[in-house]
Amino acid sequence: MKIRMRTLLAWVISIVLFFPIYWMIISSLRSERELLSRVQTYLPVDITFENFSNVWHNTEFVTYFINSLIAAAGCILVTLLVSTLGGYGLTRLQFKGKTLVARLLLVSYMFSPLMLAIPLYILGRQVGVLNTYWGLILSHLAIAMPFGIWLMWKFFQAIPLSYEEAAWTDGASPLRALVDVVLPMTAPGMAAIAVFSFAVSWGDFTMAAILMPDSEMWTVSVGMMTFIDQHTVHWGMIMAGDTMVAAPPLLLVYFLQRYLILGLQVSDGV
Repeated sequence: MKIRMRTLLAWVISIVLFFPIYWMIISSLRSERELLSRVQTYLPVDITFENFSNVWHNTEFVTYFINSLIAAAGCILVTLLVSTLGGYGLTRLQFKGKTLVARLLLVSYMFSPLMLAIPLYILGRQVGVLNTYWGLILSHLAIAMPFGIWLMWKFFQAIPLSYEEAAWTDGASPLRALVDVVLPMTAPGMAAIAVFSFAVSWGDFTMAAILMPDSEMWTVSVGMMTFIDQHTVHWGMIMAGDTMVAAPPLLLVYFLQRYLILGLQVSDGV
């Protein structure tokens, strides 16, 4: 009986959580007239792909989408590199206050992106990285890196040093031991960091709006603001754009879900 109740509760929660996504998808398939109608049905009366066509051909959505993909991919790669090396260094190197350093990294993650945006804008203008992918990637790194280093620190702590010592005995260098022996064991943590850093970059609005004043460098979160003009909110185009924007993170989580769950279990247990 308990199992049935849990299953029923899981279905109810899943339906409640999925309903906004469902409504977004069916709204993207409605005509503008049907969207603005006072009577709304749970299925479109006349299915149309006009909203997707307008977004794809009559706006700069493709440019915004590509900019977001480049920024998100760069954020993932740099965050994984820095988090792996930082977490490994905190685990294997012995120095005073390293536990405090790890905890301060996690505390720094609590700062709002809005607090970092203006200082990063001033710094970016001084070093000349405004309106560049690297400037946006580094700003996203400031948000994603603290949690990434902390999570990898916890993963490396669970791996005995004896594994690396055995590889050293066989003639492997410290770097080779790290790559061939240690990193495969931390795949769940790396998957969790990849999903987290992608979410930070893909869903960012504040950093992209401040650090990318040139419209050609806007990401989707900023560019879709153009779907709202002075007199009209183009709901159909907004829903169609949101549907396309939601596809990459859903696919990423789907393919990495097994590693992601293991990574979250480790982070919850520390």
